Amino acid sequence: MTNTPNIKKLGRQPSHRRPPVEKGRWASKGTKPLPEQQSIKFIIGVIITHLCRKVLFIETRVKITLYSLALFFGSLVFDFVPMPRTYMSSKESIFNVYFMKIGWAWLIFIVGSFVYLTSATYGCGKRNIIQQHMIRLIIGTGMWGLMTKWLFVTLEQATGTCLGKAAIDDKWLCVTSGFQWHSFDVSGHAFLLIYMNLVTVEEKNSRIGWGSRSSGAENGAGSSSAESGSWSSSSGQNKTESDHSSAETPLRSLTNNEFSTFKEHYEVFTPYIRVLFICMTLLSLWCDVLLACTVVYFHTMPQKVVGGACAMAAWYITYRVMFKNQWPGLPGDGGLVRYQGTKEKPKEVSQTKKKPVILTKNNQPVPMFMGMPLYGALKKDEKTPSNKDTPSTDDASPPAAPDAARPSDRPTISSLYRSSKPSNAWR
Repeated sequence: MTNTPNIKKLGRQPSHRRPPVEKGRWASKGTKPLPEQQSIKFIIGVIITHLCRKVLFIETRVKITLYSLALFFGSLVFDFVPMPRTYMSSKESIFNVYFMKIGWAWLIFIVGSFVYLTSATYGCGKRNIIQQHMIRLIIGTGMWGLMTKWLFVTLEQATGTCLGKAAIDDKWLCVTSGFQWHSFDVSGHAFLLIYMNLVTVEEKNSRIGWGSRSSGAENGAGSSSAESGSWSSSSGQNKTESDHSSAETPLRSLTNNEFSTFKEHYEVFTPYIRVLFICMTLLSLWCDVLLACTVVYFHTMPQKVVGGACAMAAWYITYRVMFKNQWPGLPGDGGLVRYQGTKEKPKEVSQTKKKPVILTKNNQPVPMFMGMPLYGALKKDEKTPSNKDTPSTDDASPPAAPDAARPSDRPTISSLYRSSKPSNAWR
C-alpha cells in the first residue's frame, strides 16, 4: 500500500484542464516541408546555367551597339596600327578551317536541336508547332545564303578589276589566269559571326521561365505557379460559363493526353536542353572572340562595317519585322503552353493636395511653418486675415444669427459694475 492520499477522500476532483498553449516567438508553428537534398553535380549545373544566362540574356541593343563601335573604331585603329601576326591571324588555322568555313552548320546543329526540344515540350508534341518554329532557322539559312552567295559575290564582281590584265572582267577567269582580282570584298566573317550571335540570342528566349515549368508538370493541370510568373494554356478560355472564374488557371484547358505529353517531354528533355543552352553560350562567346580577331587582322574598316551592317539588317528584317508580325512567330510563341511573367503594377501618380493659403486684408500670403500661420511675422496693419481667403473646414461653426450681438457689442463686467452705481441725478 502506498501512502498517497486518496483524492476522493479529500474532497478534491481530478483536474481535466489542458496545459497552457505557448504564445509568442517560441510558439510552434506549421512549416513548409524542406526540399530534397541536392547533389553537388546538380548545384554545379545550376551555377553554370546561371552564368550562361548572364551571357545570353544581354539585351540585343547592347550587343548591336558594342559590335558597331568595334567594327568602326576598332577596325579604324588597327588599319593604321598593324598588329604582329599570330596563329589566330592565319587563314589556315584550325579555327578558320573547322569553324568559320562551316560556322552556319554549327549553329543549325546546336540551336536547331535546342529549338526542336523546346518546341516539342511547350507544343505538347504537336508536329505542326515543331515545324512552325523550325522554319525560322530555314528562313535564317536562306537569308545567310542570299547575302553570302549572291549579294557579296555580286558586289565583288561589279567593283573589281583584274590587276595585270584589265581586259579580263571576270574574277574566276582572272584568278585562273594567274592574275589578282582587286575589288570591294565585303567581310563575310563579320557578317557570319554577328548574324550567328544575334540568332542565338533570339532563339534562347524559348527558355525564359523554364525552371518554373516544373511546378506545373509535377502538380498537374491547373496548379502551376512560380515566383516570377506562371505557365498557362494558350488556348485562352473555357467552354462553359460556370468555369469562367477558372479560365485563367494555368494549364486548365489542356486535355489529359496533351498534359501527359507535356509532362513527359519536360522531364525527359530538360537535361538535354540545359546542355544545349550551355553549348549556345559557348557558341556565342566563341563568335565574339573570332569577331575580335577579324577586327584586328582581316579586311579593312569599310568592308567590315558593311558586313556587320548586312548582318544587323538581316536580323532586323527577320526577328523584328517578319517573325514578330507574321508567321511563324517569335521563339516561345504559338505553343499550347506559354510562360506568363508577372506584370508590374503601374505606379500611381500621387496627386499633391493644394495647400490652403491664408491671405491678409492686403491680399498678401501669410507665412506658414509646419502648417501653422505665423502672424507674428506680419506688420501690424496686415495681421487681420481676409475672411474670404481663409480655408473653410467641415467642423466650422455656423454663422451667427443677424440679431445676435457681436462680441464687441456685448456688455462687459466693468460696464455692468459702472451701471450698478447710483447716479448723481437721484442725489
